[in-house]
Amino acid sequence: ARNDIFSRIAEARDNLLSKAQAAFEKIYRVLEFPDFVLNTAKETVRAFSSTLSGLKGSVTGAFAEFYHSAKQIAEDVDGLIPDGKKLAPAILKNISQISAISEDPHEIINAYRVLMNFGGKDFGGKDIPNQPISNQLDPPVIPVRVAALGGTATRMREQQNLDAIVSLVKQAAVAWVAPIAAKASYSSLQDAIAARDEILFVIDQQMEISGIDDDTYQALHDVRKALSEALPPPTADLPSIVPYHNIQTRPSLVLAYDLYEKLNREADIIFRNQIEHPGFVPGGITLEVIREF
Repeated sequence: ARNDIFSRIAEARDNLLSKAQAAFEKIYRVLEFPDFVLNTAKETVRAFSSTLSGLKGSVTGAFAEFYHSAKQIAEDVDGLIPDGKKLAPAILKNISQISAISEDPHEIINAYRVLMNFGGKDFGGKDIPNQPISNQLDPPVIPVRVAALGGTATRMREQQNLDAIVSLVKQAAVAWVAPIAAKASYSSLQDAIAARDEILFVIDQQMEISGIDDDTYQALHDVRKALSEALPPPTADLPSIVPYHNIQTRPSLVLAYDLYEKLNREADIIFRNQIEHPGFVPGGITLEVIREF
C-alpha cells in the first residue's frame, strides 16, 4: 500500500510538470513587444540562476553538473528568452537536477524550499511562513502616470511573463519536492506534518492564482491529495514533540541521558531548541523534546 502511495505521488509529479510547462508556453510572450518586456524576463531568469547557484549539495559529481547548468541558463538567456518552448524546458531541467545533489533527502527538501519561495511577496502575495525570502525580485517599474490609467497592454504583458516564470518555478519545485518529502524519515509526528503543510501552503497559493487553467489546477490538486495521503506516514508510529520544563542548568548530554537514559537524542535537543552552548542548557526554560519518557 505504501508503494502505491509513492507511485501515485510520482505520477502526480510528472503530470504537474507537464501541465505547468504547457500552461507556461501558452501564456509567455515577448516577441513583438518593446525591449523592456524582454529585459524584465531576462532579469527574472538571471535571478532564478542566481538563486540556484546559492544552493548547497553534497554529491560532488551531481552537484557540479547542477551548478554548471544553473550558471549556463543565465549565460544562454539571450537565446532562451524569446521562445517559451526553449525557456520552459531549461528551467525545468535545472529544477529536476536538484533532486540528485545530495544523498540526504532533507538537504534536497531545503533546496526546494528556497524555490518554493522564489520571488517573495511581490509574486505570490504571501511568503512561506517562518521562511526567509529566498530571492526578492523587484516588480516591473510602471510609471505613475501609466499606473494611474490602469496600465497598458504592454505593461500587463511584462507582468504576465514575470508571473508565469515565477509560477513555473514554484509549481515545478512542489512537484519535485512532494515525493521526496513523502519518502523522507522524520523524528516526530509534528515534523512530518510541518513538512507536509509547508508544501501544501505553496500548492494552495498556486491554485488561487487568477487565471490558472483547469489542467494545471487539477494537476496541483492531484499532487496535494497524494501528498496528504503520504504524510504523515500512515503506517509509521512517530513520537510526538512535547514541552519539557528544564529545571536546572546542565550539559545537553546530561539532559539527554536524564530524559531518555541514552545519548542519541542529544543532537535533536540541540537542533530543535537552537541551543548555542550545548555544555550549558539553561535552567528555568521550556524546551521542545521528543516524547519517549
